[in-house]
Amino acid sequence: MRSIKIRYMKKPTSKGYTMIEMLLSLFIFSLSMALLTMSIPLIHRLQDIHVDIEDEIALYQLRQLLLYASEIQYNEDELNFFYFEKEASLVLEKNRIVRKDGYVIYMEDIEKSYFTQKKDCFYISYEKNNKRKERFLGCN
Repeated sequence: MRSIKIRYMKKPTSKGYTMIEMLLSLFIFSLSMALLTMSIPLIHRLQDIHVDIEDEIALYQLRQLLLYASEIQYNEDELNFFYFEKEASLVLEKNRIVRKDGYVIYMEDIEKSYFTQKKDCFYISYEKNNKRKERFLGCN
């Protein structure tokens, strides 16, 4: 009698991608690129909002500073005052609003600025990104 050998079929080993896998990966890549290009204008708008928030934070800090200040005097270019018994001033220097009892920077990228007084209250007017703004700082 002869012995019959049963041969089992070998499992195919894949060493590459099939066409369906390639098409699926290209579809996912193109979908992600489309979403990315649609989100770029949104990112630009969020950066503009960020700049306005920085200005509002700086103005809040300036208001807190003048809240504790005494003997406030101004001319168009600077605001002089005593802060915790030290003489200090706010000036525009190198396109920045700075406090000069050291060198504390509050706002940057300011093109022009000047201080005004209406009744007993002080205001700052400044130009940034070709936009003129006037903001309240504090009262005597």
